[in-house]
Amino acid sequence: MRIESLALATGISWAGGAYLGKHAMHQAGISSLSGIILRVGVSLLVFFLVYWRFGKKFHLSFFSEIKRAWLTDSSAIFLILAFEGVLAGSLGMLLFYISLTGGNLTLVMPLAFTTPLWGTLLAVGSGDEKLSLTRTVGILVTFLGIAAITDAPALVRLPAQDLLSWRIEYLALFTGICWGIGGFFGKKGMKRGNISSLTGITIRTLTAFLLLLIVSLSAGEYFQSNLAKEILSAWQFHAPDLFIMILFEGVLAGSIGMILFYIAMRKGELSLVLPLAFTSPFWSALLSIVSGRESISITLLIGSVLTLLGIIIVTSNYLPGRTK
Repeated sequence: MRIESLALATGISWAGGAYLGKHAMHQAGISSLSGIILRVGVSLLVFFLVYWRFGKKFHLSFFSEIKRAWLTDSSAIFLILAFEGVLAGSLGMLLFYISLTGGNLTLVMPLAFTTPLWGTLLAVGSGDEKLSLTRTVGILVTFLGIAAITDAPALVRLPAQDLLSWRIEYLALFTGICWGIGGFFGKKGMKRGNISSLTGITIRTLTAFLLLLIVSLSAGEYFQSNLAKEILSAWQFHAPDLFIMILFEGVLAGSIGMILFYIAMRKGELSLVLPLAFTSPFWSALLSIVSGRESISITLLIGSVLTLLGIIIVTSNYLPGRTK
């Protein structure tokens, strides 16, 4: 499959998971911290099941890859652990959920989805990638489209004193930075250690799961979270919603979406993969319109047109800068 297709499939998977999973999480009364832990826990289980079922067929071995990478270049493991596991998978996700629960959604989304900007700047600034004029235009058009869909103009309408003073929504900006930096160094780690996409995402998920579990056990009250009680209560009174969350957030977004993202990131350029993968607000908006939960507005229409145009420019077969 083409890298562009994998990146777009990532965005669709994340959108579907967020659209159905987050609503189910709210209905089941599961807190943000418990929701993250449940998502990464299910994802981790899926990854190890994939190893168990398909590892030999595709010549994949989690522990053998880690051992080989450690003996070849131990910094490769450190890059994935520190930047993908700790920075992006743990801190980034936690900041995102805190900003979602405590801030204004119309401000949180455009700030969090600046990830392609930071990842691309790092890749180009470090000299790892060269950015053609056409891809630059495509990225900017896609970015403007997502900004319109997520109501970024709301930032402009804020009074100057609100923009200059601290707001909880700005945690979303740190989220985007964490995800962008994590993707950049995670890709480097996989390349250096010759680590497969499945092993890379498993390392990230395992690290995030352990750290978030420690946070839950040591500071769960601060986040108004009790993992065991919430899951037990959801199982007793909201089993269908719990199942929906596990299926769409854990399996679709956290497992399938992340595997597709890591394959695309491992084999493609960040300046191509990130803008396409982070089109998930566009797909979520389409789902909302089709389901009748959201009406078509001028900004949504303009944002959708710009996003589609940006995707076409970035992925066009006939423009320079295409990645096979």
